[in-house]
Amino acid sequence: MRAYEESWDRRLGLMCCCVERKGRNKNSMSEIAQLFTEFFRDLDVVPSDVIAGLVLLRRCQKLRMEHTISQEGNDVYRYLSGVAVTPRTQFLQLGQPEVMQQYKLVIHYMKFAMAAYGWPIFMMMNTGTGLCRIVPYLR
Repeated sequence: MRAYEESWDRRLGLMCCCVERKGRNKNSMSEIAQLFTEFFRDLDVVPSDVIAGLVLLRRCQKLRMEHTISQEGNDVYRYLSGVAVTPRTQFLQLGQPEVMQQYKLVIHYMKFAMAAYGWPIFMMMNTGTGLCRIVPYLR
């Protein structure tokens, strides 16, 4: 059982070679390997089978959403991030002054959050040119 888990751990390391395997990421990968070990224990499965299954699952979800939208008499207009938009869906009422004030406050503080937490992700995604691209915005 341990050998099978180590096998999945190695496979995940190859599939996710761009993810650094230190600290929290290492624990996450180990937990995913344990999950795959438990789930695929009695099956002869390779990583490409798992990827193909996830791609097919996503395609099935998209087709199901399209089918739901196209049905007559259905109150679903469309989907936003997998959530159905119906006549009962509540959106922000930006025409109301108090809601607009709260919205502007969120935008104001979101800039600080992006400055504090967004730059590590930006640097990770732009390893070669990130520093040169981010320096002009440092004020």
